[in-house]
Amino acid sequence: MTTIPSLLTVSYAVLAGKEADFQEWIQGLDRTVTKAPGFLGLGLDRGGTPAAPAEWKVTYKFQADAPRDAWADSPERAAAHRAGRAFLAAEHQEARTSEGGKARVMMVVTARFNLSRQEEWEAVQAELNAAVSKYPGFESLDVFKPEDGENLWTTVLSFRSAEDMERWKDSAERLSILDRAQGLSDDEVRVQPGAFGQWFSANATPSAQSPAWKQAMVVLLVLYPLVTLYDITIGNVVGHGLNVGGHPVFQGLGIPFPAVVFLGNAFGTALLTWVVMPVITRVFHWWLDPFASPSQTMRGTCLIALLYLIEIAITVSIFSTWGF
Repeated sequence: MTTIPSLLTVSYAVLAGKEADFQEWIQGLDRTVTKAPGFLGLGLDRGGTPAAPAEWKVTYKFQADAPRDAWADSPERAAAHRAGRAFLAAEHQEARTSEGGKARVMMVVTARFNLSRQEEWEAVQAELNAAVSKYPGFESLDVFKPEDGENLWTTVLSFRSAEDMERWKDSAERLSILDRAQGLSDDEVRVQPGAFGQWFSANATPSAQSPAWKQAMVVLLVLYPLVTLYDITIGNVVGHGLNVGGHPVFQGLGIPFPAVVFLGNAFGTALLTWVVMPVITRVFHWWLDPFASPSQTMRGTCLIALLYLIEIAITVSIFSTWGF
């Protein structure tokens, strides 16, 4: 039976001027968890608003509930938290959950504000951030302030699902605040679910996505045989026919080559989205895991490279034997 990984998510409200001390302290705490039995990895987010203490959120991932709880309740961790209270504006908050298998969705808002009205704009931004923090499905917020004299401000909002994000995006409260702020800034909203969107959502966690290079390797692994199969079969049927060893097998429909390519893309996209990718991402779940260990990553990378070679060898053999 497969064990569902367990998560420990801890939030810290850090005092102004104490962030450097806090970062040194949290790094020391994180070094202790790497030695804990069942530990798989961790993720770190920094959030907060201009008018509130910086909020740091750390997500620890374990193989199961038991090793997670053993480390979370350990005397060593309790002693570390007592030492870290000097850096915090309030007692830390934590939640213990099982990995749900859903990718969080990020809404990225970039704003170019009027420098002459910067204080007004920052007040509106603080109001927006305070409102979204209470919204259902909201997970975290990161603010990237501009350098002195520049006017580009970026805010990254994270939600549990696309539906939660859309509800906030279209909410009367958000639209009312933005309506009052007209003329203060020009905003651009982007949604970033991950490099290949929902294909890899089952391999994401509340704090991380599968690395983009791993996603690309998996897509190539399935795309190459799909395109080859299409070219040999449907591509020949709708194109100029099939010849094997120089002998005609059947006449094609004679559709122009650009249309054949378009049909191939449509065929491949449909199969990838609804048939192949849901299967292949489950097969390689252990490798696509954002918290995969270095040894897991190395084994999976070597396995996929070997599969590439096998695919190429099979294709070369088919073309050499049948003379396509």
